Amino acid sequence: MYADDLMLLSSSVTGLQKLLDVSVMTAKELCLQFNERKSHCIVFGPRYQCKVAPMYLHDKPVQWVNSVKYLGVTLMSSKKVALDLNQVKQKFFGCVNSIMNHSSGMSDMVKLHLVESYCYPVL
Repeated sequence: MYADDLMLLSSSVTGLQKLLDVSVMTAKELCLQFNERKSHCIVFGPRYQCKVAPMYLHDKPVQWVNSVKYLGVTLMSSKKVALDLNQVKQKFFGCVNSIMNHSSGMSDMVKLHLVESYCYPVL
């Protein structure tokens, strides 16, 4: 069984490696394991463009990335925590446009209900 959707936060690289080590040991006790290929590290803060020491999960390196998708939101590496909402907006407007294109002749209340039911959850 895999441990999915886990996020670890640390203010230092050394602290992050300790968190990874503790997480691996705890997961082993719980008969869980991490998929190293789906695990990533990202930097936020004033030194986000600096080269960072490699992190290891099960003695295998974890890739440092500039963006990562977590629970449907894309986090971007930058001086401050930044979100890329373009993909979410595109899905929302695509959903709205689809409903509007296929609901000609329906009342505005029906259209509103469809948008609330199918498009708002995308956000």
